[in-house]
Amino acid sequence: MSINVEHVGRLVVQHYIEDIAERHHCRLLSLSETFGPSIDERGTADVIWEFYLDRIDDKTTRFTNYVRSSATAGWEEALSREGVTLDQAQNQAQKVISAHNEEETPLFAKDIERKAKQGRWLNPA
Repeated sequence: MSINVEHVGRLVVQHYIEDIAERHHCRLLSLSETFGPSIDERGTADVIWEFYLDRIDDKTTRFTNYVRSSATAGWEEALSREGVTLDQAQNQAQKVISAHNEEETPLFAKDIERKAKQGRWLNPA
């Protein structure tokens, strides 16, 4: 398990558990807690975080980072109390998650590259 706390539109505490852990593919699942914007607003979201490595040639690998979140039971009712439609919430979440993913993906790729250059993983046979 890995716990990740970050601000992605609101404070999110993610409790990731490996679902797939292969050399070129990893998928993590989380029932994440969300907080805010006010102190008494709490919710949950199902999050799937998946990434892939695809070899292009001897010196180049493509890194793909994919995040999907889904509302859990009670989320629509909570949005309704805030005067927000599900479509509005989905559109805003897409913008926030996409911006967050665009920021983090190159950082993950650089970290993987650095570790590979340090010889952290053996080359495949």
